[in-house]
Amino acid sequence: MKVAELITRVRQLLQDASAYRWDDPTLLDCYNEALLWVVQQRPDANSAVIAFNCEQKSQQAKPADAYRILGPIANDDTGRVIQSKTMDELSAFDSNWSQTPFGGFGNYVEYMVYDERTPDVFWLYPYPNVAHTVSLQVSREPVIVTDASSTDIEIPLIHLNALKHSMMAYAYLTDGETEGNLMQAQNYLKLAANDLGLKWKIDLMFSRPIKNS
Repeated sequence: MKVAELITRVRQLLQDASAYRWDDPTLLDCYNEALLWVVQQRPDANSAVIAFNCEQKSQQAKPADAYRILGPIANDDTGRVIQSKTMDELSAFDSNWSQTPFGGFGNYVEYMVYDERTPDVFWLYPYPNVAHTVSLQVSREPVIVTDASSTDIEIPLIHLNALKHSMMAYAYLTDGETEGNLMQAQNYLKLAANDLGLKWKIDLMFSRPIKNS
C-alpha cells in the first residue's frame, strides 16, 4: 500500500476531501510523525534481522539505521546461539568480562549485554579480536518519506489502524488552538494506543491549559 493511498483514506476520515484544512504536504508530515510514534511505542513494528560486523572490542555501537537492539540471535559462522545477560549477571560471573577476548571459550560470542539506559551501545562477551559477524534482531529507524505516491508504507499493514489513527491525531494537533481539536487529537491517539495494545495515560500529554483566542 502506498503512503498516498493512506493519506487519501485519512483525508476521507477527516472529512476534508477538498483539502481545505489539511493539504497533502501537511498530511505527509503527519504520516512521518505518526510512523515515528508507532515505532517508538512498538519497536517490533519495524523489526529486522541483520548481520552485524563486530568491532574488535567489548563495547559495540548500535547499527546506524537501527532504533533499538531487540536481542541477539547467533554467531554467523557457526550458528551458535548468543544469550542475553544483564551487566550485573555477567559481572557476577566474570568481574573482568569487558576485557575478555576470544580464546578461553573458543572463537565465538557467548553473551550480549544491552541496557535500555544506554540504547546506542551494547557489549559482547567474550569480545571478537578477529573479524566476526553476529546476527541481531533490531528495530529499524523509519525512513522519512518525501514522495508519497511512489513509497510503500514501511511497517506491516497489521499496524495500519494505529498509523491511521495517529496520523489523524497529529492532523488535529496541527490545528490545536481550540479545545475541540485537542480533544479530537487526544481521542485518536487513545485509539492508536489501543490498536497497538498499549496502556498508558495519554491524558497527561494534553494537560496544558487551553487558551481562548
